[in-house]
Amino acid sequence: MKFKPATYLLLFTALVLIVFFFIVKCLHFQRSDYSSDIFSHFQISRDWLFGKPLFYENSFGYHNRIHNYFIDILMAPFTYLFNVYGLFIVRFGLLLAALYAVLRMLETQGASFQTKLLFLLFFCGPLHYFLLHNEHYGVHSACGVTARGLFVMRTFRTHNNVY
Repeated sequence: MKFKPATYLLLFTALVLIVFFFIVKCLHFQRSDYSSDIFSHFQISRDWLFGKPLFYENSFGYHNRIHNYFIDILMAPFTYLFNVYGLFIVRFGLLLAALYAVLRMLETQGASFQTKLLFLLFFCGPLHYFLLHNEHYGVHSACGVTARGLFVMRTFRTHNNVY
């Protein structure tokens, strides 16, 4: 699909903002600003590759009895290759893919530039980064719900099933 030049500008802006947020997230991790859940998610996503039980981590034991972190298992290739940064790569990669999908949907439906800009500002602005940052815990599977929600919205709008 071919985009209008203004939409390319929005996509480029989204890419720059998401890369900036990714770098800031990595810097927060390197400064040891996070204290708990990031390590749990890292262990859940990676340790089963090394023979430990599935959904097991050192602090709380078997997490499948407490939470449903099933998406963490899918992050294993990324955490195996990139360590904790793999969690960030998946999170921001999903967000970028969801933004692309929704901007493409808005473009095909003839949405105005102002609508697409408002959408971009909402999902790439400081408020959304605050939701992704999760200052104390660092990373949480629930923070990825934005990208998954955008994919679901795009699917429903494209197939005219729900709205």
